[in-house]
Amino acid sequence: MSASRAQGPLHGGDRIIGMDDKLFDRKRVNEEGDLPSEELEAGLARLLTAPIKLRVERTTHAGATPGATATTELDVIVPPNPLRQVGLEMEIGPIEVIRADSPAQAAGFRVGDIIAAVNDQPVGDPLVLSQRFRKWIGQTIDVDVIRGRQRDADRVTLQVQPEANFQFLTAAGPASLVTIEPIGVAFAVGTRVAAVQPGSPAAQAGFQVGDKLTAAQFQLDSPAAQELAADYVGRGYDKEIELGAKQPNWSYMSDLLQLMPPATVLNLSYLRGDQTMKAALHPVPSKDYYFVQRGLMTTVFQRVHTAKSWSEAWSLGFRETKEQLTRVLVVLKKLVTFELSPKNLGGPLMIAAVAGSEASRGIARLLLFLTFLSANLAILNFLPIPALDGGHMVFLAAEGVTGKPVDERLQITLTLVGIGLLLALMIFVSANDVHRFVKMFF
Repeated sequence: MSASRAQGPLHGGDRIIGMDDKLFDRKRVNEEGDLPSEELEAGLARLLTAPIKLRVERTTHAGATPGATATTELDVIVPPNPLRQVGLEMEIGPIEVIRADSPAQAAGFRVGDIIAAVNDQPVGDPLVLSQRFRKWIGQTIDVDVIRGRQRDADRVTLQVQPEANFQFLTAAGPASLVTIEPIGVAFAVGTRVAAVQPGSPAAQAGFQVGDKLTAAQFQLDSPAAQELAADYVGRGYDKEIELGAKQPNWSYMSDLLQLMPPATVLNLSYLRGDQTMKAALHPVPSKDYYFVQRGLMTTVFQRVHTAKSWSEAWSLGFRETKEQLTRVLVVLKKLVTFELSPKNLGGPLMIAAVAGSEASRGIARLLLFLTFLSANLAILNFLPIPALDGGHMVFLAAEGVTGKPVDERLQITLTLVGIGLLLALMIFVSANDVHRFVKMFF
């Protein structure tokens, strides 16, 4: 991590208040004196390849008086953070998102297009496409895309002008998309190897084009490195992770790799035809590409907003309830369409753990969590499942249409089936909880 090589150095508890001789906007400070990270993140993304000078506010103990402190300001130089790679270039997937009013939208990109070449150059490693587009900011370039289904696909050349859109983006979750911020598109990355860089760790391990990754696991032998990995990634950092398109993907694993200590070994399992193979790779720093996160682990920014009137309180409460109801519906939709694995569901243990975590951050956070929990229960209760209120509504609706009650025996049978399904769901989510906590602590 480049933060560990900072000329200063940085200490835990330091508050970053400026960058490159410019102080951040102090008007946005919260009750604890902290600042939001937008200006810091924008600067890290803009100055990706260069050292940055951070203005740091450091509080230390002063004198022999208990509780006495002194605050000083100092400058710390943090070098750029080379991207750690293993030499695998994975198969690029179709574009799934196009930002509104972006250069890509103006150029005629479509959802489903697959980028095939950029300025007559191969796509290469799709994970670094955004950094490659930076050198063409303000220029008009040709991007070849494959459009249409495989059998009747057309190769279309689009002209696009990348813009200076620098954002602090890393994999937001296990199935994250890869973004090209300068033109405003996001695409998926597959698990099939499209190319192997000559002389790389992957080439030395014998990887070939067409190999398909199935699982990954981090390995660390030093106790100090293991403790550091646990702090950055969590206690389950060394568990084997299955790879796929709609579950932990290569983009996610690559970002996790950047957070791991230098001595990390990446163990990969992959398929070559019907044969399962394994390889242990020692990642190496890239000479051309960099990781935006320089090892600066910042705290979550919080600000308590107090409503100035009852009308504002009602308005904010209505907005929060609406947002939480929408979140629950989105999750249900993703479960039904298999965009989200049921393994992500939590039961009583997870609810208790999250409630405790939110309560430790204050009554406001706990109330917001209870809002989400109430919205979750409200929507689940109105699903058309017998034994729930939604099921009774279905029976009443059927009675209203037909003019007579639903057959009592049928109601009892469907209710028992509904109870069985609910019990099965409770057992499943409770098993998820147990499995999750076992992985976390053992």
